Amino acid sequence: NLEYEYEQLRIKVDELTDQAMLVNELRNALQVANDFGDEIDRNRNLDGVMANIIGRDTSNYTFTLTIDKGMDSGIEENMAVTVPGALIGYTFDVEKSSSKVLCIVDSNASVSALIESSRDQGLLKGTLAIDGKYACRMYYLSFTTLPRPGDRVVTLGAGMEFPKGIPIGYVRESTRGLEDSKQYIVIDPIADFDHLEYVIVYRYRPPFAEVVEPRGAHVDTTFVPLP
Repeated sequence: NLEYEYEQLRIKVDELTDQAMLVNELRNALQVANDFGDEIDRNRNLDGVMANIIGRDTSNYTFTLTIDKGMDSGIEENMAVTVPGALIGYTFDVEKSSSKVLCIVDSNASVSALIESSRDQGLLKGTLAIDGKYACRMYYLSFTTLPRPGDRVVTLGAGMEFPKGIPIGYVRESTRGLEDSKQYIVIDPIADFDHLEYVIVYRYRPPFAEVVEPRGAHVDTTFVPLP
């Protein structure tokens, strides 16, 4: 009888353990859905849609994703792709029911960006940091630009039809070269590229190209991140 009761208790413990794991998984999924839903609600004018990541292609200098939304969902090429509070990349090679995403840490990616505190503008490109972590570099800044570590970098909203003000990352360090073309700023992305499961595609298309305001002028953001 003792052996039988022990075996029944062991089975019960296994069942409770499975149930606890399922509850945690459901709780995490609910939290993710709430975060994504809140971000989409805060930016209704950007017409966001949530998508699942169904594939990825990564290497030292390549980082592309495949998502389960395409032309049937109103997605076109060069639309901003985010997670709550951070830019991931932009769409390309859009098909009927799927799309690819070129991430900002990919060496072929290129996004116009600005340093939020100084309003200095540049071009963001992907790279692999010396320590093996994903990073970006910001080029074509004025030689007099001296960003501070920790300054936030956001999308500029010019060039590509991107919403303005989407957070990208924070300044890590600045490299000075003898020529303007050789100076750049290293940016640590906000997004965790090693743990991506879902993304938001903003189907935003401005009626006309957004005008870049003069340096020092106030730029109103069209993107409202989560607090």
